[in-house]
Amino acid sequence: MKTLFKKVGLPDPTITHYNLELELVSFLERSFPEENNEQKVRSMILAAVEEDHMGIQAYQQGDTIKFMYPIAILVSRKST
Repeated sequence: MKTLFKKVGLPDPTITHYNLELELVSFLERSFPEENNEQKVRSMILAAVEEDHMGIQAYQQGDTIKFMYPIAILVSRKST
């Protein structure tokens, strides 16, 4: 993504990373997985509760499954 900034003549961006906590059912209601993929996505996240191969820090809280969605914000300032 950093190369996109250079392509338009901007200096290297400052990058900030953080995790957005999401709840599995709510996430699936707001996303649009391809037909028949909703169960695959659900299974992958449920499996991450036991072994987090995806690095999403999934965990169960009561009847709810939560996980962290990684976010990156890139900011650059055009010289005047």
